Amino acid sequence: MARHFAYSEESTLNDSLRLADFIQSHSVSHIPVLFEPVLLSLNAMNLDSPVIVDATLGEGGHSRGMLRLLPNATLIGFDQDTEMIERARSRFIEDGFELAENPTIGKVCVVRSRFSEIAAYLTSQNLLADFLLVDLGVAMFHFDAAKRGFSFRDTSLDMRLDERLVMTAADVINSYTENELSRILFEYGEERMSRQIAKRIVSNRPINSADKLTDIVLSVLIRHRDRSSKRGFIKDSDAAKVFQAIRIEVNSELDQIKSLLADLPKILTQNGRAAFISFHSIEDRLVKHGFQNLLKSKFEVLTRKPILSDSTEIDLNLASRSAKLRVIQKSNFENEVV
Repeated sequence: MARHFAYSEESTLNDSLRLADFIQSHSVSHIPVLFEPVLLSLNAMNLDSPVIVDATLGEGGHSRGMLRLLPNATLIGFDQDTEMIERARSRFIEDGFELAENPTIGKVCVVRSRFSEIAAYLTSQNLLADFLLVDLGVAMFHFDAAKRGFSFRDTSLDMRLDERLVMTAADVINSYTENELSRILFEYGEERMSRQIAKRIVSNRPINSADKLTDIVLSVLIRHRDRSSKRGFIKDSDAAKVFQAIRIEVNSELDQIKSLLADLPKILTQNGRAAFISFHSIEDRLVKHGFQNLLKSKFEVLTRKPILSDSTEIDLNLASRSAKLRVIQKSNFENEVV
């Protein structure tokens, strides 16, 4: 049986791969979360030239670290967002890595793809992954990109991570029934005021800007606060649960996660690992339950409890405080791994 991987201060990484040193020596606008535990889990596999799949490439923070750790790896980075792909390519070139059109040892192959398309791509290349990384966080770049509709103000309502998708946030807000809106706000945003917010949205249509949506949400929250014994300042970020729920609906995010989890037997090689980083309870429950289902298929969970950011990382990156890392391995139950 495999021993459960655990991140500890005794585990070793080259100083240049410690998070603090990495972000000082590399161009990083989105700090990779749980960077050291991810590298330690990969390093524990004792592979010289693995096939590494980064399913959420983003700006390539984790991938650049993994290539620094294992320069002979074949790295394939997937992302559905063309703007993020171009940013990642620029970062790889800045760091001296060579890009390739097809998966190549020691080079980076970047592919535009959603989770549900990854298994088919690997099959087309006759490849299986030794290590799969999935970081379910949304890069701050999206929240700063007003034209993409991810911020609370001064933007249209788009929220598509993949611009090939047809449905936008405006479509959801202006065409869903009150019951449908209430359901997604509650299920995907865990918003307790989902019914009241959905009712207010429907009565104020059309809604075509983030400003108007934010004001509607805050008006409901303020009314609830004033009717209760609670006091406190209501701010734009209090609309985050609503925006999260709509973003999840627009991008079919939960269905995509389920698809990727179900495809792990087709993606991973024998003894291959998959590492999932989640940021809210909805995602984490999906990953946890997906792992439990995989136990029936000769998989073994290597993290009894999720790995969390330590105080050092949180000091460097406050956004990491809610992150959880879970790791699973496709195993024959004969090899003992760290």
